[in-house]
Amino acid sequence: MPGVKGTAALNAKALELVPTMNHVVRVLPTSAGTAAGEASEVSSITMQGVLAADGGFANNGFGIDQHGNHGFLTSGQQLANGVVLTSIETFDQSTNAILKTVASQQNAVYFTNGWGIWGGGVGLFGLFDLNTSANAYNLLDLANGTVGRPWTPPSPDTLQIGEGAANQANDLAAFLAYDTNARATSLPGAC
Repeated sequence: MPGVKGTAALNAKALELVPTMNHVVRVLPTSAGTAAGEASEVSSITMQGVLAADGGFANNGFGIDQHGNHGFLTSGQQLANGVVLTSIETFDQSTNAILKTVASQQNAVYFTNGWGIWGGGVGLFGLFDLNTSANAYNLLDLANGTVGRPWTPPSPDTLQIGEGAANQANDLAAFLAYDTNARATSLPGAC
């Protein structure tokens, strides 16, 4: 930074930050590569620049491929007339540019379950129908920006998938699932 305070734009991929919406950091002033003062209080750095092309909010989840240059986000918005719009879009990690709107719906919500991407650049997303409260899951071919085959969790009539654990090494996935007939459980599955 040019002064004692301000904002600096950094490349998260070049810094090798794990994909997330924000990181907590401390700023350490340096001069000629040597510490020149005390570390700051805790600061946050946030991902900036990937905006849904349809104007929706990216609060329904996202996925970033650690081994590639693509990512996807699920967005949603409610219009003044009450209609809910939702979409899935792929983006380029280097430019933050939206590459493709993969799918869009009305009166439904696309979402991710935690991590979003598993081994080989395979995305997993869900669609929650606001009229019927039904969930449907599909795989996402991240490189081509196309909807893949449907994914059915084990015991779909009684399990509601909560979050997925991070694993981009292969297609094995562990999910926190809620048994609508009993208690919460951890459930292994494969994408």
